[in-house]
Amino acid sequence: MASVFRQGEDAQLRKFATLAAYQDQGIGSKILTKIIADLQQDMQKLWLGTRTTAVTFYQRFGLVCLSPQFYKQYIAYYKMTCPL
Repeated sequence: MASVFRQGEDAQLRKFATLAAYQDQGIGSKILTKIIADLQQDMQKLWLGTRTTAVTFYQRFGLVCLSPQFYKQYIAYYKMTCPL
């Protein structure tokens, strides 16, 4: 599941998740690759907030941490971004 919000030339990825039974099979990578390819047609930047446990996943797609670690309801997050 994923939601993409377009704001001017920026896109925000939200609620990106793969059911546990389907993780580690490359499904999330394929979906994110498709999302990025579609956004490259008319967007300039992708950004998202992610739990610290997923930072390395997003780094494989060129995203970098934009913010220091922050917390939402005792869960650590980072804001990440990449040019498209």
